[in-house]
Amino acid sequence: MQIGNCNNLQYLILPIKLKDPMSTLKLISSNIQLMNAEVIAGYEHILTSIRMAIRAWKRNKNIAKSLIMEVILYASATRQIKDAINKIGITQDSRECIALVISEDVKPFLNELLKYGEEDESLIEITSKKISRIMKAFDIKESELMIAKSIYHKDNIAIQSLVLERIALSELFR
Repeated sequence: MQIGNCNNLQYLILPIKLKDPMSTLKLISSNIQLMNAEVIAGYEHILTSIRMAIRAWKRNKNIAKSLIMEVILYASATRQIKDAINKIGITQDSRECIALVISEDVKPFLNELLKYGEEDESLIEITSKKISRIMKAFDIKESELMIAKSIYHKDNIAIQSLVLERIALSELFR
């Protein structure tokens, strides 16, 4: 779990294994979003998306009507909310999620989320199983991964760098 501050707002990134995904869907609000843990490339993936969304918001370049949804657009490296939800959103069967909260005070949201599941740090880790899902979700070619691996020498850092590149490049199409 990470709790931090960015531009006078607190954020909470919570890898969580849900007990009952359907009951948790009602938690989604203007302060909480749930993402499919299988396609999230570590904490830096979400942190970069938060920074980019806040920057867009400050410059009046936002696409979404809420800051948290703007973060989801960046995290998915797309401009369309429907595409973002299809790419990184949860389904009614999703149990392994990354919860994101953005608020002036995230602690009450943390307590609420933990009623629906338990924290599981392994969900944010980039595993070899997860890499293939990330590659598919972000349309990353094997040749791209090989080049990144030759630079970073580790699969997890290589795939994360390619996802962060997709997020940065999505800025060009705003």
